[in-house]
Amino acid sequence: MTAGTELRYRIMEKQNRGIPVILSLTLYGLVTAFFVLGPLISIPVESFLYKPSRAASRGLSLHFWRSLETARTLFPALGRSLILAAFAATLASLLAVLAAGAVKTVESAGPGRSAFWGTLVRIGVTAPLCSSGIVLSLGWLILYGRDHARSLWAVVLIHGVTALPFAFNSLNQGFSGLPENLSNAASAFGGGPVKRILTVALPLFFRRIRSAWAFSAVLSLGELNAVLMLGMEEWETLPLLIYRAAGAYRYGTACAAGTLLILCCAGALLLSEAGSGRNGHGA
Repeated sequence: MTAGTELRYRIMEKQNRGIPVILSLTLYGLVTAFFVLGPLISIPVESFLYKPSRAASRGLSLHFWRSLETARTLFPALGRSLILAAFAATLASLLAVLAAGAVKTVESAGPGRSAFWGTLVRIGVTAPLCSSGIVLSLGWLILYGRDHARSLWAVVLIHGVTALPFAFNSLNQGFSGLPENLSNAASAFGGGPVKRILTVALPLFFRRIRSAWAFSAVLSLGELNAVLMLGMEEWETLPLLIYRAAGAYRYGTACAAGTLLILCCAGALLLSEAGSGRNGHGA
């Protein structure tokens, strides 16, 4: 085989390998465009289209954004959703830090019973995945009654617990990748397990904590089940407003609320991506 023939053979082989990749990317792009981007883009577009009468054609307008009904319900609902997401994300992040730190502490003690306790913590943290917000809310109603379960703090706790497995997964990966030499150096200077977590692990994984917080906030922003199940009529969030507006055929108001919800979630996701570093510990 000559050098030219071998070169052409290698080029053809690379092209044949690239065809499945191109087909996969094309299929992924089509699915994303039709089933993800299309529905998302249609929401803000619909919020700026208004039809003044049945005979008139729809045109660009700020009617749904400037209406008194929207101003009285939309922006207060936005404020409630942001407050709820901030509290729930903070709770989920704190619990995830405690759980990941506990797993790292018991596993660093060596094999044996520490592995059992580490597995037990993981099971407890991931237990909310076996259920959903609506089932947890039902459990709150059964255990504490309607009078005690209908509170903002109950919704915060349910949202935080629902987001806990995802926050824990992110932080636990970072704690597991903590170099042993750093932990040993902290131990040599008299640092106990808790002090090592606070002074060594947390500063290294601040970006990962921020990412877990942002992702938990996104989950809370889109959560409807807890508020709806607990009957928090006076605490109307953006998802509940969208649900009620769409049920009353007020699609303009629903799309305006949906647009704000998309923007809030996109902002939190940008924060999450900004918090993910490229190296292992800052990620």
